[in-house]
Amino acid sequence: MNITNNEITKKLHAKLDDGLATLKTTKHHLESFQNNAEAAVKVQLKTAKAALKEKKHGIEETKSKWEELIEAQKEETVEAVAGWKAKHEKEKLEKRAARAEKYADACVTLALYFAGEAELAILEAISARQDAITVK
Repeated sequence: MNITNNEITKKLHAKLDDGLATLKTTKHHLESFQNNAEAAVKVQLKTAKAALKEKKHGIEETKSKWEELIEAQKEETVEAVAGWKAKHEKEKLEKRAARAEKYADACVTLALYFAGEAELAILEAISARQDAITVK
């Protein structure tokens, strides 16, 4: 499985572009919430909770894989990698590259999930502030 750098970057760029679009939507929502009524914020909050709940199902598995990949990276010392290169141990270097790619993918996946968590937290903060204002 020989993946080129171009393929790896395209895959990660696509994932990041999707995440950027989500963040831009969140920013737009924040800007529009200043003028929206409490009911509109509650609807958006409900939608965000549902979307996050759907994403949460697979995130635990991704988080677990991410932790495993971190442990694997710790075992790959600079000296070990230099030795693999010197001995032309292509199989070990390929496995290392595949793990690094999986790690990058997991990091992006987690970042996008936590961006959704941030959106939910922002909506909850806005809703809580609206509750406090209406009581005054």
